[in-house]
Amino acid sequence: MKFSKIIIALAITAVTGVSCNNYLDEEIVSGATSGSYIVDANGLTGVVNAAYAPLRTYYGQELGFVLTEFGVDTYTHGRDGSFIDVNQYNPGLSPSLSILSTLWTNFYKGIGTCNTAIDLAPTIGNISEQIRAQRIAEARYLRALYYFVLVQTFGDIPLTLTEVKEVQTETTRTSAEKIYTDAILPDLEFAVTNLPRTQSDYGRATQAAAKMLLARVHMVRKNWAEVEKLSDSVIKDYNFSLLDSYGSIFDINNQKNPEVIWAVNYNSTALLNGTGNQSHLYFIMVYDGEKGMQRDILNGRPFNRFKLTPYGNSLFDNKADKRYIEGFQRVYYSNNRTTAPAGMNQGDTAVFITTDVIPANVRAAKKYAIYDLNDINSQTVRTKFLTNIKFLDPKRTSVTAVEGSKDFIVFRIAEAYLNLAEAQLMQNKPGDATTTINVLRKKRSMPGFDLSIASSQMNLDFILDERGRELYGEMQRWFDLKRTGTLLERVKKYNPDAAAGIKDYHLLRPIPQSEIDRSSNKVNQNLGYN
Repeated sequence: MKFSKIIIALAITAVTGVSCNNYLDEEIVSGATSGSYIVDANGLTGVVNAAYAPLRTYYGQELGFVLTEFGVDTYTHGRDGSFIDVNQYNPGLSPSLSILSTLWTNFYKGIGTCNTAIDLAPTIGNISEQIRAQRIAEARYLRALYYFVLVQTFGDIPLTLTEVKEVQTETTRTSAEKIYTDAILPDLEFAVTNLPRTQSDYGRATQAAAKMLLARVHMVRKNWAEVEKLSDSVIKDYNFSLLDSYGSIFDINNQKNPEVIWAVNYNSTALLNGTGNQSHLYFIMVYDGEKGMQRDILNGRPFNRFKLTPYGNSLFDNKADKRYIEGFQRVYYSNNRTTAPAGMNQGDTAVFITTDVIPANVRAAKKYAIYDLNDINSQTVRTKFLTNIKFLDPKRTSVTAVEGSKDFIVFRIAEAYLNLAEAQLMQNKPGDATTTINVLRKKRSMPGFDLSIASSQMNLDFILDERGRELYGEMQRWFDLKRTGTLLERVKKYNPDAAAGIKDYHLLRPIPQSEIDRSSNKVNQNLGYN
């Protein structure tokens, strides 16, 4: 990977307060080199803060969703969007795909900033050893996260663990195994030891976040005893808990809740928010052309990029599972008198979406539009489907605004239960795995229902189904299917749009052509990509 001499400009950040709570926010500082700026505790903190910035180019952005929720079993493409080839595994999934170079460039910028902080931190005076170790641990946590996403996505990639001060023109790919053993694992072990349990600035990495990331790494590497130990610790040793309401986990007015372990911060200050969290755009059906409806802030701006596959729709018990009842918008209430049919008043039901099959005579008797299982499973009508409400942002400034202010949750306690159950299952403890998963399933049961399962039902397919129910849309699915060796099987079985296109080599993405073109040496492309 080529780095020019690092200039810390327009990325150096400092911690500022927001209202009565402290958040990890950005203050622009320009024209400072690493050597001149990182001379005290404030400088080190500023550079570490800058290392968080690339997270906002991935989490909560179309780029991240395309690479993790397209081409899987649970989601497929809606009507619109520029990256449908990724879902269909068509030739458009190529080295020239813009989002690949964007991911590569931004995450290596993040790695470079982390390296600067890590290298220079030991040279700074007038700083407590506790703060020094904590800031290094944050930088190493972030470096591990960037490398983990990159190595899962591309396989063998360049490895750089020190500040690069001179121009480099060659790209040397390091084996994925060495990326894990020399970078990701030692970085996270250091982070677990040196990060605090809590942070006064919300959004900074914590010990529990490092344990969650380390558990994901060990899941990829099949170190199930480590996954069990880490996940069990996150569940028992901290103050996280499953909420009674699934929908409230994602309520914009309840963002700092006991389910959230770590989230990427966004905010409502335009100067500090960049392009904002844009997740709210992508999972919404086209509702604004329906009779009695018009686009508004509450229901969102419907880019309709992602819709559930028929398999995705089939995952949920639509009477008993809170994740269906509270996690999807199934009713739209009339907000447009001009187009409302006779007898429909403001606030009446205008659209109803369901995974049931509704008889024609029932439809005919209603004033409002009904889209049932046959409609939302259609391969030809791609604008009507269950809207994922996890990312809706009713605090946007206007109907057309794309800059959302909602945090993006990266780790939450429900995942720890899922990881623990899988680790127990893989160690031939299906009874323990069932007990663990039933804690989660009971919490997700509607009143009067119990979603608990028997140990005879516990297997890897069930774990994957449960992860699909719990974590849909949360930028994990492609990685989950890849690490379990089920990507090709499940895509061929459950995603009609992708089944014909996916091949063995699609377990890796192509190295960006821009990186290959800039290199003075020959860089081998991943197998299968021209």
